[in-house]
Amino acid sequence: MRGLKSQRGISQNGEHKLSLEQLNKAMLDVFDLMQRCLLDQNFIVLGNAAKCVKENRGLDGDKLEFGIEKRYVTTEVLSTLKEWVKGGQFVDNGFEYIFEGVPVKFKFINRKYHFFKNLDSKIYSPEWYKIANPFSNYWKSRYLIQ
Repeated sequence: MRGLKSQRGISQNGEHKLSLEQLNKAMLDVFDLMQRCLLDQNFIVLGNAAKCVKENRGLDGDKLEFGIEKRYVTTEVLSTLKEWVKGGQFVDNGFEYIFEGVPVKFKFINRKYHFFKNLDSKIYSPEWYKIANPFSNYWKSRYLIQ
């Protein structure tokens, strides 16, 4: 989102690069935030982070993306999110913030997708995370999630 700036290094090919340590800290921060909202069993890891979790490898990329089904976004959850996410930008279909230089983006998912019906649980670092199942179907249509 506009106005959110993160501190990132630049790789040799000119792309922005975040360290594994930065991404891992941000991932744990997200898990902590979801626990505070009682959503730690309901949020979904999306994008490149989901692929990394699926492949049991360290995170890479220039941001972290997550999804929450809109039915779980109650007034109380939204209030808790706004209390704990300082400097975040909230819109109708999600929110974004920066955690220690890592852009974090959440989508509120309105539509029903078959690959989000029976989520797969994978361990990454010390926590369990939910990813799409079957993952290959999600990966093909990941840019269409609403």
